[in-house]
Amino acid sequence: MISIVTFYGFSDSKLVTYTLPILPPLAVLIARWFKYSWKNKVKLEAYIISTGFLCLEAGFLLLTYHPEWLIENPSKTYYLSCFILAGICCFNAIILVLFSRSSVRRYYFSLVTVTTAFLLSISVLLPKLYTTDNIYPIAQELNKKLQKTPNATVIMYKNYSQALPFYLQRTILIADWRNELDYGAHIDPVRGKNLISLQQLNHLAADKKRKKLWVIVGQDNKAELENQLKIKCEKNKSWYQLCAVN
Repeated sequence: MISIVTFYGFSDSKLVTYTLPILPPLAVLIARWFKYSWKNKVKLEAYIISTGFLCLEAGFLLLTYHPEWLIENPSKTYYLSCFILAGICCFNAIILVLFSRSSVRRYYFSLVTVTTAFLLSISVLLPKLYTTDNIYPIAQELNKKLQKTPNATVIMYKNYSQALPFYLQRTILIADWRNELDYGAHIDPVRGKNLISLQQLNHLAADKKRKKLWVIVGQDNKAELENQLKIKCEKNKSWYQLCAVN
């Protein structure tokens, strides 16, 4: 199971369903561990889990000193999220150690409670730390603009977010980026036409009869796109930038 998670963990295009098959056997193993610990009153895992929480706390605090590992321009929300997550990890570790000396029932109640609280806090706060793949804010902004220009063409430059077509409820073009989509383009040449080259992008931008173009680009390619099309992208705090080609 660890090998499966590790293998797919390095994939930039992974989906949730890739690791879904490991959840049933993982649930069985956790249940057997609970049953064994309950009967034998093993408390060693309390210190092991607490140590894990303390390591996570150290990791979140380290991210406050090195935010460049995750984001280029951290906001106050980034630092606040790091400190909150670090505080939750520290609190969880202390609670588990204290309750490990109490009854087995109280210990496992505290274990389930702190784990649930930690997972909920991670699901809420972690997206505020790692914003590179969060295209939802730009999609919201673009949806408002598309209400005024519904026939506009949307293009992603040297990148692709699988969530964007879903958020926009429309097909988008992808400029100068193929990767895993290249195989599908050979199988389905019609949809493969949505993958365009830099030449085609320049041709679209230079066409005076065309409809409005909206180009989404990451911060790493923003300057290159602006020089390429002689445009200025809108400034926002998101990693993805929205550029209008009138």
